Amino acid sequence: MALKDDVTAALAAVADPAGGRDIIGSGRATGIVAKADGSVGLVLAVDGLDRVAAERLQAAVEVAVNRVAGVTAARIILTADRGSAPATGA
Repeated sequence: MALKDDVTAALAAVADPAGGRDIIGSGRATGIVAKADGSVGLVLAVDGLDRVAAERLQAAVEVAVNRVAGVTAARIILTADRGSAPATGA
């Protein structure tokens, strides 16, 4: 199995904190790239999650990716729709 497939399988075991699915099935983890040197990158959407939930999800993703045999480095880019951020102040 290729490194990208192994990483994808590992991420499919990470639950989406919004419920119901894993982060691959829900579309939270996308753009997975695995290079020959073992470095892995992906985009993690944290839309609709509060800061604590987003940080916990990022940590879980880092652990899952780094546990995959052959991974030498992981780069996770967080993204969120600014339009969904709660308003502050009045």
